[in-house]
Amino acid sequence: PCLATNVGAAGAIIQENETGWLVQPGDDEGLFRKLEFISSLDREILAKVGQRGKESIRGKYSLKEHLHHLMKIYCD
Repeated sequence: PCLATNVGAAGAIIQENETGWLVQPGDDEGLFRKLEFISSLDREILAKVGQRGKESIRGKYSLKEHLHHLMKIYCD
């Protein structure tokens, strides 16, 4: 599973509790609490979140999708 700072595209890519977790920049206490929470989760839950994250990335950012997006830019 993914734990990231909510900067750039991370907030658009990661869906809280579905594909990973986000913390706000500079929020050391929030990072600590989030790490505690994640470490308390069952391995099966962590595996499911990780799998959903992997599937989400593969669906949105595959080579096929990237090429399709580029073709739209150049052909339109």
